[in-house]
Amino acid sequence: MAKGKMDLTIDNNYLGEFLPIQNALSQILDSLNYALLQINQTAGLVSDESEQVASDAQILSNGATEQASAIQELSASIQELTGQVKSTSQDADDARSSSIDLAEKLKACSNKMEQLTSAMEDISESSMQISGIIKTIEDISFQTNILALNASVEAARAGNLGKGFAVVADEVQSLANKSSVAAKDITKLIENSLELVRHGTSLSGDTTKALSVGVTGSQNTAELIQKIADSAQQQALSLEHLTAGVEQISDVVHTNTVTAEKSASTASELFKQAGELKRSVQKFQLRR
Repeated sequence: MAKGKMDLTIDNNYLGEFLPIQNALSQILDSLNYALLQINQTAGLVSDESEQVASDAQILSNGATEQASAIQELSASIQELTGQVKSTSQDADDARSSSIDLAEKLKACSNKMEQLTSAMEDISESSMQISGIIKTIEDISFQTNILALNASVEAARAGNLGKGFAVVADEVQSLANKSSVAAKDITKLIENSLELVRHGTSLSGDTTKALSVGVTGSQNTAELIQKIADSAQQQALSLEHLTAGVEQISDVVHTNTVTAEKSASTASELFKQAGELKRSVQKFQLRR
């Protein structure tokens, strides 16, 4: 038994007081065979299971390492995307400010065009009043011309006494003719001015309408850009939450990696110890 032979049997019959020793030795052999057989079987199971655990733990460790690498790449991509979204949000906010400023300027231009249109309408009305005055001047010139003709006739009848008066009548008639010609020229100029004013009024009206449409479009653009800016800010906030979640996942994966490596190391050591235990038990010769 001291040499590891546990497959012995006690064939000799002990006599007298030695009989209990024979029984005790038989029980010891039976117990040791049973115990060592159980230890051998358990060591074999532990060796097989620990080898499988070590292999699985190594696979888990490799997978966790790959996951950690993938998570790092994903985190870098999300951070880059977050930066781009923040830049887009800032650009959208700048565009919104520029659009609002443009809308205000267009509105100011529209107001100025309305004032210009009103001023041109006033000019047109004043030109119409001047036309009335010119008409009065023409009437006065016509009456003056008639009076000058009558004065010339009366001067001719007066003979020598009416010569001085005839000269005055001629000058008055000449002045009346010149006034009539000037009134006609002024009338033509006023008519041309009125035509230009009407054309300018039409152009200013069209420009005012176009500016009004531009102001409305600019306001709509500003509202749309505001929505884009708000959406970009919301996306940036969501990406920040996603980044925080990915960082938590990265921490968990790192912990899993470390745990898997420890598990693999522990299982490998357990496999070695189970092998040592099995080899130690196999030194005994057990019963079949």
